[in-house]
Amino acid sequence: MDDVEVELQSAAEEVQIQVRQGLGLDEQSVDRLRKALRHAAEAWADADVISRSAANLFVDLAWSLEACSYAYRDDEASRIKELAHELVDLVRACVTAPRGVSNT
Repeated sequence: MDDVEVELQSAAEEVQIQVRQGLGLDEQSVDRLRKALRHAAEAWADADVISRSAANLFVDLAWSLEACSYAYRDDEASRIKELAHELVDLVRACVTAPRGVSNT
C-alpha cells in the first residue's frame, strides 16, 4: 500500500469502529476521512487501476455505515446516513476513469 492508501484505510477504519461501537460520528475523524478520500482522488486521477484493498474498502464503506445508522436514533442516525451518501460521491471521484480513457 502506498501512503495515500494507508491514510485512507486508517481514516475509514477509525470512523467505522466509532460508529460500530455506538460512539456516533466524531467530526475530526469524519473530516480526516473526507480529506483522505479527496487526496486519494487527486493522487489516483491518472491511474488506470487501484489496489484490491482500496476497491474492497470502497465496496463496503458507505453501505456499512448506513447499515450501522439503524442502531442510532433521530439526528445521529440522519447524520450517519448523510455521511454514507456523501461518501458514495467521494468514492466515485476516486474510481472515475481518467480523462480520455474508455470504460469499455
